[in-house]
Amino acid sequence: MSQQTELPLRVEEWTREQVHNWLTEVIKVDKKHADKLYEEDVSGEELVCYQPKHLQELGIKHGPAVKIITRLEKLKKEQQESSDHSHTQHTEARLDTTVENKDKHKSPQPNEPFREPPSQNTNIPLSGPSSCTSSKETEPTEPADPKTSNINADKVVENEKHMRKSGSAQHSCTLYPFDQNSASHRYIQNYTLPPETGPGNLTDPAHEYKFMGRTDDIHVMKKKFNKEVFRFTAGCMNSRTNGTIHFGVADSKDSPNAHGEIIGVSVDKKDTIIDHFNQGIKSYFEEHTDEAKQCIRQPRFVEVLCADSTPSGKYVIEVDVVPSHSIVQGKLFKIQTLHEDNQWKKSKGKSLFIREGAATRDIYKIGNPRDWHDELTRMNDQINVLDDRRKEAEKRLENKDILLDILCENECENEYDESSAEFEEFKIKTESEFYRGGKVKWWNFYFSEKPAACPFIKRDKHSKLEHMIRSQTKDPTSTCVMLNLFHHPGCGGTTMAMHVMWNLRKEFRCAVLKDNTVLKDEVAKQVAHLMKCGKSEHSLKTPVLLLVEDSEETENTVELQHSLRKFTRETGAFVIILNCIRTKTPKVRYLKNDTESEYITSALSDNEKCAFELKLKQLQEIKSFTTENFYSFMIMKSNLDPEYVANVASNILKDFKVESKQAQLFCILALLNSYVPEPAISKSLCEDFLGIKCALWGWESVLEKMEPYSCLLIEFGAEEYGELKAIRFVHQHLATECVKQLEEAHNCSRADIVLNMLHCDALFKTFAVKDVLVQSMKSMLITRQRKTEDNEKDTLFSPLIEDINSGKDGLNKIQEIFIAASERFNKDFTIPQALARHLYLNEKNFAEAKKWANSAKAIKENSYTVCTVGQVASSELKHKLECRKQEQKPCTAEDLREYLELASTATKAFRRAQTLAKTDDSLETKKELYRKLSPYNISGYMGEIDTAMTVFDIIKKLELFENGDPMKDHYIQSFLKEKMSCANIQFYMKESSNEYVAVLKDCELFLTSLKSQVKEAFDFLEMYFTYMREKGVGNGKDIKNRKKLSAHYQNYISLFCSSAEEKQKERKQKPKLSLNMEIEESRMFLEENRADTFPGLLQFLEDRKETVEMIAGKYSFIHESSAIKTTKDKTNHLLAHIILKLIWPKSKLSKSLEDLSKLLKEILQDVGTQHQYPEPFYLAILLLWPGRNVNSSGIKTYVDKIRSSARKNLSHMYRTRSTIAHFFLGTPDGIQRLVPKVFLDKSIRNVRDRHILWQTGEIFTETSIISKILRVKGTIEDGEVFTEYGNLKIPVRPAFLGRVRSGHSTEKVSFYIGFAMDGPLAYDIQYED
Repeated sequence: MSQQTELPLRVEEWTREQVHNWLTEVIKVDKKHADKLYEEDVSGEELVCYQPKHLQELGIKHGPAVKIITRLEKLKKEQQESSDHSHTQHTEARLDTTVENKDKHKSPQPNEPFREPPSQNTNIPLSGPSSCTSSKETEPTEPADPKTSNINADKVVENEKHMRKSGSAQHSCTLYPFDQNSASHRYIQNYTLPPETGPGNLTDPAHEYKFMGRTDDIHVMKKKFNKEVFRFTAGCMNSRTNGTIHFGVADSKDSPNAHGEIIGVSVDKKDTIIDHFNQGIKSYFEEHTDEAKQCIRQPRFVEVLCADSTPSGKYVIEVDVVPSHSIVQGKLFKIQTLHEDNQWKKSKGKSLFIREGAATRDIYKIGNPRDWHDELTRMNDQINVLDDRRKEAEKRLENKDILLDILCENECENEYDESSAEFEEFKIKTESEFYRGGKVKWWNFYFSEKPAACPFIKRDKHSKLEHMIRSQTKDPTSTCVMLNLFHHPGCGGTTMAMHVMWNLRKEFRCAVLKDNTVLKDEVAKQVAHLMKCGKSEHSLKTPVLLLVEDSEETENTVELQHSLRKFTRETGAFVIILNCIRTKTPKVRYLKNDTESEYITSALSDNEKCAFELKLKQLQEIKSFTTENFYSFMIMKSNLDPEYVANVASNILKDFKVESKQAQLFCILALLNSYVPEPAISKSLCEDFLGIKCALWGWESVLEKMEPYSCLLIEFGAEEYGELKAIRFVHQHLATECVKQLEEAHNCSRADIVLNMLHCDALFKTFAVKDVLVQSMKSMLITRQRKTEDNEKDTLFSPLIEDINSGKDGLNKIQEIFIAASERFNKDFTIPQALARHLYLNEKNFAEAKKWANSAKAIKENSYTVCTVGQVASSELKHKLECRKQEQKPCTAEDLREYLELASTATKAFRRAQTLAKTDDSLETKKELYRKLSPYNISGYMGEIDTAMTVFDIIKKLELFENGDPMKDHYIQSFLKEKMSCANIQFYMKESSNEYVAVLKDCELFLTSLKSQVKEAFDFLEMYFTYMREKGVGNGKDIKNRKKLSAHYQNYISLFCSSAEEKQKERKQKPKLSLNMEIEESRMFLEENRADTFPGLLQFLEDRKETVEMIAGKYSFIHESSAIKTTKDKTNHLLAHIILKLIWPKSKLSKSLEDLSKLLKEILQDVGTQHQYPEPFYLAILLLWPGRNVNSSGIKTYVDKIRSSARKNLSHMYRTRSTIAHFFLGTPDGIQRLVPKVFLDKSIRNVRDRHILWQTGEIFTETSIISKILRVKGTIEDGEVFTEYGNLKIPVRPAFLGRVRSGHSTEKVSFYIGFAMDGPLAYDIQYED
């Protein structure tokens, strides 16, 4: 199917992948021609410059070249015409795309009291400026039935009104930047702004809309304008929140317009409104006129455009208010209002307004102040609390870019009068919060060190972790090292790490990274500032200890380490990252980790149990503590005893009734805290959900309202909400137990809670801060979990979905949940993708699975969504085969056709995924910087191989030949190898066989392409696993994938290669094989042994020498006998003989260095310096590297070429993989100076965890290693590393970035050299100073 609709309108905007797709899928050019343009990095911008002669220069023949250019010119002409008529098409699209919403939602059941129907969005593709976005992604729709297309015009109008009212047809606009008057920003008429908001963190503005479209009288308009502006601004000033009021935006529920819809106001005389506004401040605010002028900004008039981007002649008038703490502190702003109904005369008393939710409320009018004495007293008391919050908010805003919580040497000292009652109250509150379940603070350690205080509990691993950190400062091998602490969630791992940091605060400069989602370069800059603060350039000797909280879901601290090394290289300073990783398998992760690590579990040792018992007695002796509510402490003390947790939960839930709002919020919190690693719901969201009024004024609090459940909840400052207050459970185990009991004893299932959340609009308001709740919801539904180490996301679905699946009516509930989630998060491809996986894996509903997989792909086409499309078809194929097997029925011709159509669909998807995998990871990273870097997606290759092997198996089992026909295997091989067509094969003359043959002929093109395509996939994966390895982790995943690949390859060989017995039999029948047949047999031998590729040959460095000799002999025979020798044949031939020379120099087939050099010269003459692949240049570097009696002319050129070719062909896989050096430069002369890495490994085979030593570079402290390799001299200039041989200076890349100090000076160094597929690498760099 044509992919033209997915391409950008302008050819110049096409990527090289889209150019390739257009060539192969749209104009049907031969793939090999498209591949040439892809390899030349031809994107749309380059393509439009091409002429037929340019294409012919690439080897594309005249016919295809003319076709490409002709179709390109036609397309550009069509697109120009399309652009000229875009306005007409735009109008037609708006009139023609009303879609009836067919979704029906059942009425709320008794146990679903707060479920609300989701908003009914309709897909209407509209275009608009970049600041405006569609409220929902467009999807293809079926053409309307002509019989039903004549709809009554009145109904159309009514439907459009309903759609506009509900907002389902609207596009959204972004708000004008707050407190700015020079921004280049305009609004689009009939687009919508985000919902009105109330006070949040006080610095993000509250928003209020006013229609103002019912009068053309400028005198009436200016009075209405002042009335609403000063009412709103006074409310914001009293509530101490920033705000913006917008005039010309729909605000009434009774309006035919959608709430927040941009209408605009016609204004002929702006000066009239501005002058009246400035005059009105004094009459409204009277004694507070000066403060009001300082807080309230001048009106701005934002132009409103029509949908076609032409001027509408209207404006949205906006006024910002900024009640700075220094201006409003201690003051209440009562204003003099004017009555519109009383000819704009002053009211008798003054009014006091506040912002409550998304509205400005009239608290009271002050006639006789004595009547309101008590109320005013209470309000004045509360204003002090608001002032403190405003001050904190402004400080937070100033410090929002400060990413580190720095632990000072004198932390907590001299901040309070420690003999005062205030300090004692603060101490009791801080300690109580911690033991209830709050996060530990530096104050907790400080209190424990005071005279006569209870000491802080030290876990057994405390001293080990402390020693591990200290030991890193002795002879460090890098400027930035990372230590991992793996811990169970909720077991006190981070608390122990902070306790260790507290003890080390005078030996290190200590800091905690406050938010692990921020850009790592920004973190590195602040760490660099921490290093230098208060020190001279020559005294940066105090190391930095940086604590990072991480999890298995992200694990992106390696990226931070690389960023830090860039900065530490400049100064020679030293940083230790202490990475606390939450995991359910801490001990397993510890045992398999490559870097130095420690682990801690929830299980307490006997010593730790005694420490907890003693601590409890000490806490009970403090009268001000209520230890019964210290649930987090008691859970730890009980060694996470499930009986204790169950008893606490059952006591709290004994009178549970789900009908109340408190109970519903409790269910939500319990579910989130059970399944999300760092759960939190903002306090303001909880207030809105519970209907708390005037929460900002302290009249009610969430925890008070949540009685009797509040003892299990805690309020805390959440980094995710910009340090706003949030609510969570005191301990994850309590939340998990509550979820269990809610389902078992109170008929409140996980599925019901999730569905209620998804249907509750109140939970998904637009927030100015990051919407953590949305991310938490998606995480619960999507994020899979490892069951065992080395199994990446080993569960089929998220733990929540798997738990629901195991419950009553699980399958139907899951489908209902994902459908609701896809409506709620309609721009997130992972939701329909997960639903598709559920449908094909669990329900075997392949038709629906295909629909949802295509929906995911329509939202975002990347390698993962396209692979899902392929997996649906592949799974359906396997399912049908299994059903036939169970029924014990033979395959019919109709079955065969269906099988091959499914296989073709799957294969096309998997091949498309292979192309997309080269780019989609890098694009995702820009959007989700906080997520764990995804490995290069090879599932397209694995899927294609798996599907092809299934097809081969189907073909083999067809009854096409008589039983015992000796030519059966030969015919099938020849057919699949494209050596013999169906028409030339003598099949069994039987009706069923003829029907099979008819199907095979129809699908012949697809079937005959499989063998070569599958071999390409095998070759790619061989290169992927041989040239590179995963960064910073063990190779368990690679081993698992390679085992699976090896099993497939054995099946492939058994199908396409004859057995030894068959070969012997054939030789007897044909004793005088022709030369061509002997060459073919040699090639088949190499393919059978996986020695027909360059990476495949590298695997033979550790194989038996007799096998290598046979391989080298076969290549020599092909080289000498074949009339046509490809570059691949020549490079493989040379590599085979280099390997043979190294592992068996006395072999009778072993070639001299002179002969090897001649073979290299022949290759280099053929390829020149423009060859697109790195293998020829790799051989050049191996044989021409400077040494005794070696002519190294041109070596710098070959180093440059291997780097550029590797960058072109391998760079898309570098994000999570690093290249492997298969050879090192050794001490001998001649060819023997190439030391294979496997030889070095053999010399340390008894060393434990040697792969970790390679990863950290500590391998070069092993005597048996360094005695075999040569340390060379070089320089570092401007951060670049060079090795020097006389006047020859060759660039090399440092294998470990942290070993290089940057700067503009030239420094002398020495290092070892390894040879990788992207060029020479420098290992163990040592500075001569």
